[in-house]
Amino acid sequence: MNRLELDHLTTSTIDITYVCLPLSSNDGRSIYDKRLTEALNELGIRVNTLELAHPCRRFIPIWGKKWQKMQVEYVKKTSQKSKFTIVSHELLADFSRTLKPDLFIIHNLFSHFSFKSRPDIQLFYRCGSSHLFNSVAASSQRLLFLSERERAIASETWPDLPIYASPPGIPQKENLPLNYNATSIKTLGSNDWLPKRASKLSRSDHKYLKNAKLEVISDNFGNPSPAIIEDKFLSGFKLKLMEHLYNGDTIASFSDLSSEIDWINPHYSRFKHVNSINEAISFFNKTEASIGATNEDRITKSRLDLTSRFAWKEVARNIASKLDH
Repeated sequence: MNRLELDHLTTSTIDITYVCLPLSSNDGRSIYDKRLTEALNELGIRVNTLELAHPCRRFIPIWGKKWQKMQVEYVKKTSQKSKFTIVSHELLADFSRTLKPDLFIIHNLFSHFSFKSRPDIQLFYRCGSSHLFNSVAASSQRLLFLSERERAIASETWPDLPIYASPPGIPQKENLPLNYNATSIKTLGSNDWLPKRASKLSRSDHKYLKNAKLEVISDNFGNPSPAIIEDKFLSGFKLKLMEHLYNGDTIASFSDLSSEIDWINPHYSRFKHVNSINEAISFFNKTEASIGATNEDRITKSRLDLTSRFAWKEVARNIASKLDH
């Protein structure tokens, strides 16, 4: 299915049952599913969204929760009315065996979840997950990852399965300012997930920032500025990374996202993996000193490039094109 064919799709030619967790929350998973299904609809693809509540277990293994047979049968019956079935999120792994979905979207490959400074949290999410992901791979027609790192791991683990990667779409905004604000530091994302709470900047970190006359803000869109990705683990960064790249921010990250940036925007030079807040501040100061008169042109060109490849409609188009391959 090429781009021209997708541009002429009608609701009578393709429809998708999209099985996901509730869309009512404000976490990254919910935002992803909402934006993707909206973009699929904009392409003329009819999307029947099935939202399923899943109370998380608070003890190891967190993957032990089973769905009721009645729920599984209902989803199976409903999905049979559509040409394609997409299941989004690893907590819905049970449905892969019954639905054999055309595409399973894995948001985080927890069998390889890495949080080196907190091995207890790493164990909490890894425990029992290998069996879960092997089951998904065995019963799905294709897998999609939001991370190039995880796609590479999965391709080695399941070499005979079609496996793709596509980052979340970029949050297009009109008339964003271009002038650089060196006095504010952005920290994006919610803290309603255990690894994120364990990665938050400490009081001493905030003190260093205050002494450096840097104000911490959570404004997603505004002037390009210094930005810190607090996560000390390799998961959960996807949406905020796309926002920072689109905005033209100078990014210091406590997790090494170099391979992801090389995949999304290989010419983006204002990123550094740091190990301390002092290292981040030093990087911001060095970058500020190098900003010249062409900075606004650079950001404008970068936004246009990212929009052409990663606007939500383009992400949806790319994903839909994989369903017939």
